[in-house]
Amino acid sequence: MCLHRIDKIRDYLAYLKETPAELKLLAGDLLVSVTDFFRDPHAWEVLAQQVIPDIVEMKSAIEAARVWVAGCATGEEAYTIAMLMLEEISKQKKTIPLQVFASDIDNGALDEARAGQYTASIVADLTPERLQRFFSLQDGDLHFQVKKSLREPIVFAEQDLLADPPFSQLDLILCRNVMIYLKPHVQHKLINLFRLVLRQGGYLMLGTAETIGRQEAFALIVFNALEKPPLTSNRQPMRQEAISLHSQPTFTVSLSQMKSRKRRSTRVRSFVNWKKNFRRPKTTFKSRLSSLKRLTKSSKPVMKR
Repeated sequence: MCLHRIDKIRDYLAYLKETPAELKLLAGDLLVSVTDFFRDPHAWEVLAQQVIPDIVEMKSAIEAARVWVAGCATGEEAYTIAMLMLEEISKQKKTIPLQVFASDIDNGALDEARAGQYTASIVADLTPERLQRFFSLQDGDLHFQVKKSLREPIVFAEQDLLADPPFSQLDLILCRNVMIYLKPHVQHKLINLFRLVLRQGGYLMLGTAETIGRQEAFALIVFNALEKPPLTSNRQPMRQEAISLHSQPTFTVSLSQMKSRKRRSTRVRSFVNWKKNFRRPKTTFKSRLSSLKRLTKSSKPVMKR
């Protein structure tokens, strides 16, 4: 508004309707694309030690490991998880396919991610071994280019998390520092979406500023890598590690919900018992006819005046 010398919001709104280019610029200013390779190193360390080995180990030779990076920005996080997965696959001497789906609503950021070209400052975030294996120097040592071996498993796609169809049959979802910008009811909708697309025994990784909030039932395994332990819905601290639920889903339920469920189950049992004890007498045509005859014999005729 200041650049165009517009004082009132309604005037700026009218200007946006008349100028589509300005609308795109405004949307770009509002989108947050702050990310780095191995941002929050402790979170990635726990992920590499406790989650990724289990995912790779349970895969057969023809079964792909599927990962979704929701809100990938300029791609650093997608390349980070791809590096960790490829390293673990090599460590376990397997040849399983790897599929990493990275999505974002910012098309400009996705173009940078697809290009896979980063400044020399990434040497502060990556080890020399990873730089040598997954990157190559270009433009007179001014830029690092992602190598084909790291780029091939990743698919970058423009996607609105709440409107477009999600990816499915996933082993791991990374949605870091996205939900902090959403309202609670939208967060609830997003968590339910993740629950549906994760495989049994899948993992969800959130950002350091995010918790599972008021969500009370999860049909998935939640991995929340935080510097500080988050709080579950019953306000009990959750351990700072991958939570393994193994075969059956675990549900976190508040005390009020437990009482409500108890009352509901009591009513159901009472109804079932009443239904079992209630027996409707069997009647036949003959019995009805005999009862009707008895009724007509016993009844007295009505005298008309």
